[in-house]
Amino acid sequence: MAPSMSRLTALSARSSTELVDQAHRRLLSLGNAAVARLGPLVDQAVRLLIDSLPRIESLGIEMVESLLQPKLVIKQILALTALRGGLIFIHGLKRAGVSLFSRLTLKGRQRRDAKRKMQNATSYSEWRRCAQDYDKINGHMAWRNDENSPCYDGVTLKRHIKVIESMMERKDIFSLMFRIRGGLARHQHGLLHENLFSVAQSGTKKIVEKYHQTISKALEVIATSTDDGIPTEVKLNFFNEARHAYGRTALMLSGGAILGFYHTGVVKALLE
Repeated sequence: MAPSMSRLTALSARSSTELVDQAHRRLLSLGNAAVARLGPLVDQAVRLLIDSLPRIESLGIEMVESLLQPKLVIKQILALTALRGGLIFIHGLKRAGVSLFSRLTLKGRQRRDAKRKMQNATSYSEWRRCAQDYDKINGHMAWRNDENSPCYDGVTLKRHIKVIESMMERKDIFSLMFRIRGGLARHQHGLLHENLFSVAQSGTKKIVEKYHQTISKALEVIATSTDDGIPTEVKLNFFNEARHAYGRTALMLSGGAILGFYHTGVVKALLE
């Protein structure tokens, strides 16, 4: 019984091996047939891709040129470079001409001497005297004395100065406080326009300086007046409101890193 079972097991194993071998051979034949069929298709696709490479390359170049326009960008960069170089050249010629003018003409030498005195001044009062001389040489004092300017409302400014001076003469403290409270602001009438501080070295328009001096004098009159019948608490409230409206002068230096050295130099020059 046992030998017959062993014989059956051997026959069964042999049959299984034969079946596996047959399946393997069949799969190999199918694979070879598929490769034989796909080979020409792959070769055809590769040839088609190789033949299409020039066209794909030209399409890519056209797309890049249409999107980025490198030729136009290069032309613009060259034009800007040429323009900047021309401006630098013109600026250099201008500086050379100014330097030559300052050395060969009497006015130029006077202007250079006045500027050197400003740089070597040891106090603000000395610097201001030198700055006034510099403005006289350059004709800036006539600009300061001219009350007309598109930067501010000169007519309204003169009217405010006249009204405030009249109230101070009459010692009408209540009306003076009311007038100043309703119209005290640094930016009023265009008095902070940058063009008012970019011409003369010694100051801005004389009428602008007179307006600030008049306001300062009026505040001093209000603070020192004692026989006006106005309570001290009312005056304190007035000055608190005026402080918020008129503000305080402050120096703001923005930036960091290497700019800190420039800030130190600015503060040092102002202190000196």
